[in-house]
Amino acid sequence: MGQFLIFFLLIVAIFSPSALFAEERMPIVEFSADVIRTIPGKSNKVSRGRMFVSRYGIRTEGTKNSQPVVFIFRPKKKVVWTLLPAQKLYEERLGMVVERPPLPMEPNSPCKIDKGIVCQLLGNVMFNKREVEHWLISRRTSKQLTPLVQLWIDKNLKVALREKFLDGMTIELQNLEEKAQKIKLFVVPKDYKKKPIAKKIQSKK
Repeated sequence: MGQFLIFFLLIVAIFSPSALFAEERMPIVEFSADVIRTIPGKSNKVSRGRMFVSRYGIRTEGTKNSQPVVFIFRPKKKVVWTLLPAQKLYEERLGMVVERPPLPMEPNSPCKIDKGIVCQLLGNVMFNKREVEHWLISRRTSKQLTPLVQLWIDKNLKVALREKFLDGMTIELQNLEEKAQKIKLFVVPKDYKKKPIAKKIQSKK
């Protein structure tokens, strides 16, 4: 997908915990939603997960290798927890503060600072009963513009409610509900045991 698209995958942490919100000065709108990722093909492979956004941090629920997995991001504590519910184990990564990817209209967006990226606002539309901005993001070459991704952005929530990529893959937030989230969703359950993080062994040359 390229490094540029990583900026916009606000919900991809369900599948890869590399990009989510950091603490911001602006108030965070708390909500929960289902996350649906569809990969086109003969069977239209669908992955499902769930996310929770709160003043405490972010929680995502999904599966990995057919097993449930939960990621909890706590920016103020600078910690990320990975929960393995089937084994009642968790991993802890300290000192991690991941940033919220900038939206196209924001000053630090690649749309503003990368001359090779062209971002077009196609208009305001309704998506799942919410007003969103429809954006087309393209890469500029010497001869043409190559579309990369379309985004349907909810400016109030500061997330893309729908993303459609060049290969046809889509990621959508569905069944979205704005409400305060309970703190218990953002802590490690007391009956979970800490699992040491396996260190990669580098081969000697």
